[in-house]
Amino acid sequence: MEHDGKNSTEKSTLNRRPQTPFSAPHKKRFEGKVVLITGATSGIGRAAAMAFAAEGGRVAFCGRRENLGHQVETEIKAQGGEATYIRPVVRDESSVKEFVDRAAHRYGPLDVAFNNAGITLEKALHEYSSSEWDDILATNLRGVFLAMKYEIPYMLANGGGSIVVTSSSNAIATTEKRWAYTASKRGLVGLVQSAALDYVGKGIRVNALIPGTTDTQLVRRVAHMGLPIFCGERRPAFGQVHTSP
Repeated sequence: MEHDGKNSTEKSTLNRRPQTPFSAPHKKRFEGKVVLITGATSGIGRAAAMAFAAEGGRVAFCGRRENLGHQVETEIKAQGGEATYIRPVVRDESSVKEFVDRAAHRYGPLDVAFNNAGITLEKALHEYSSSEWDDILATNLRGVFLAMKYEIPYMLANGGGSIVVTSSSNAIATTEKRWAYTASKRGLVGLVQSAALDYVGKGIRVNALIPGTTDTQLVRRVAHMGLPIFCGERRPAFGQVHTSP
């Protein structure tokens, strides 16, 4: 039997998978973008740092626990990402300014800021000391104000950017002994709403993230539970954390 070159070519063409945008090489969503994250040595912040870096972002992040910060930086770089850990104190203005300036100096103008650092302490109101109240408000509310104060000028100079702030479902409906945390997180919602109006015409989007209960070390510590799977270590499950309806 003769080989029919024409038919063979036609069959090859018919069997060829059509090219679509999804068959093209994957383009990373944050390729070359500069991302700044506060509170990224554990929990939601750590997960965000890993995710941004995996999508091509150049991540500068901070957190109080220096050993965990270096672990996160090492893990991101081991997976081919780019990240730098810097240790500021988010409630201290000069420290926050230095953090933002160092990030911009290392990577360039900021494109994305995720202001996530936060703490909590659960006690009845009359059991709180004034210093404990000040500590929570200084970290959760003042810390975000300071971060945004020094992030925004870089974004304005860059023609725009995106700021995301971690609030909490406690800003909408709370439970007992969370009054200081709740006050700080409701304050963040007001801060974000007003700042969004300030910069909507200048290319900067400001939004609040309102997460429900999330399986992090902080949540488990408050709930007197064991540690979750963290930094690649497998730990026994201790059940789920639920909030009241």
